[in-house]
Amino acid sequence: IETMPGVYNLTAQSVTTADGKSVVVSAVITVSIVDVRKALLECLDVKGVIHDMSYGCLAKAVREYPWEELHNDEFNKKVLIEMRKRADEFGIKVHRVQLADLAICRPIRLINGT
Repeated sequence: IETMPGVYNLTAQSVTTADGKSVVVSAVITVSIVDVRKALLECLDVKGVIHDMSYGCLAKAVREYPWEELHNDEFNKKVLIEMRKRADEFGIKVHRVQLADLAICRPIRLINGT
């Protein structure tokens, strides 16, 4: 298991804010393994856990804030704190979260039969 800090790109996901706006959000996170034992015993796939946990925390935070408040430091701190709490369960430390994309969008779903 790699314990040096690594950077993960969270691709864009569409989420609805607390005030009903559809937004697209993506982020870049920097993490490291701080407890190898936990990471090995609590995770089947460390990278998968990092991605899934991060997507979930980011989406949850966006749903709790109105659009206008997504652009302030309080929102960024909330996301970082939530990610750190969840990651700690798996021996992972989140060093930094940076929003890469944040924009109002109109979601269009393409349904594929395969």
